[in-house]
Amino acid sequence: MADNLTAVVYGPKDFRMEMWERPEPGEKEVQISVQNCGLCATDIEVYRHAEIKGLDIEMPWILGHEASGIITKLGKGVTSLKVGDRVATESLRICRHCDLCKSGHYNMCNVKNFGKCFTRYMVLPADFCHKLPDNVDFESAALAEPLCVAVRICTRSGIKLGDHVLILGSDLRPERLEHAKRLGADNTFLVKNQSIPELVDELVKLIGKKPDVVIECVGIKATVELGMKITKPTGCFLVAGVGTTSIEVPLFETVLNEIDIRGTAAYANHYPQALSLLSTGRVNMKSMITHRFPLEKVE
Repeated sequence: MADNLTAVVYGPKDFRMEMWERPEPGEKEVQISVQNCGLCATDIEVYRHAEIKGLDIEMPWILGHEASGIITKLGKGVTSLKVGDRVATESLRICRHCDLCKSGHYNMCNVKNFGKCFTRYMVLPADFCHKLPDNVDFESAALAEPLCVAVRICTRSGIKLGDHVLILGSDLRPERLEHAKRLGADNTFLVKNQSIPELVDELVKLIGKKPDVVIECVGIKATVELGMKITKPTGCFLVAGVGTTSIEVPLFETVLNEIDIRGTAAYANHYPQALSLLSTGRVNMKSMITHRFPLEKVE
């Protein structure tokens, strides 16, 4: 039945809203009626350039990967879910057979893919659909996906109680910094035209010491250099941003200070934690929603 409105990219800035057939679930898969889906910077990258850094993707590409929905059909062998269940959807597509998948590091699978949620109906493996607690709505459930990324960042960086943590971001307008404070940040700092040494001095004064953990969320030379220079000796510098593929770094100081440099990508096995954080009210993702549009208005 060609009644499945779908947002599709065919090439750079070649975007179309099309009616596709409803996909049928295969063995151990389920069909989902999508209720909410967030818009990620990755979706904008695909729209503009028809590519995602570090991944081989093929056109046409269905946008969206932060979704929640209702189970509408069960494939053969599905026993963990039933029609009508409300779920948060884990949109990674993996091989399930390589050593990385089998060891639980499926976010590192060489054939991983994701997305395809800006549509009315989609199909996913049943074990990548996570039942929602009764008090978690569809909007919050869709944002469990980026919350999983944050949980992964905290896990990879080894943050402990009492640690001083510095997060380096971009496009931080004053109102966004104020919202960060409302969400729990102790201090915020808007970078202007300072040099790297000046920034290190000013931030150390603000924090009270060099941070134990620095989380870099931009992936460009300036923020990487700042992060490496301000991380305390024996601390952790975690790179979560992918602004560029190659950067010159202050390696000498990093080696002398025994700073651990780590990367992070997506998430693996973090949905139960994310949904628990939402259910208990420890994290409020809905406060980050700025606009709401029906699927028909994605264009």
